[in-house]
Amino acid sequence: MYFARAMDGEPRDGILQTAAVVRKELRFIDAEMIDPFTASELPARDECTDSVEFANRIVPDDLALLATADAILMDMTIPDRNYIGCSCELTYAHIMNIPVFTYVGDTGYEKRSWLIYHATVVTKTRSQCLDALHTWGATSIST
Repeated sequence: MYFARAMDGEPRDGILQTAAVVRKELRFIDAEMIDPFTASELPARDECTDSVEFANRIVPDDLALLATADAILMDMTIPDRNYIGCSCELTYAHIMNIPVFTYVGDTGYEKRSWLIYHATVVTKTRSQCLDALHTWGATSIST
């Protein structure tokens, strides 16, 4: 399960704390987390720059990880955040037929046509998304 969320400009400790919680929650539904923040051998993301060289290294690395996932859990809960990376991951996943389970909190993003079209499920909360993931996993395994 690839865990997509805002990382650029976000505090490293918060990113890692959320990942630890999500990793535990995914284990309850027998899913292992692929974390692009820590899975890469590239420099720490909080040391990233806006250079073309860095982008040319990190994006293909993340896309390679994404391609290995059975599904994606996507956090889009920060209001007024420009989710460029998540939006691109969402589109690539859609093209690759990888289901995307997105939770949006109180952002209003659940009303966005492009998100509705590309995501498999859009919920308000992570727990609702995890429930949908669990149901999907049980269905996809049995078919």
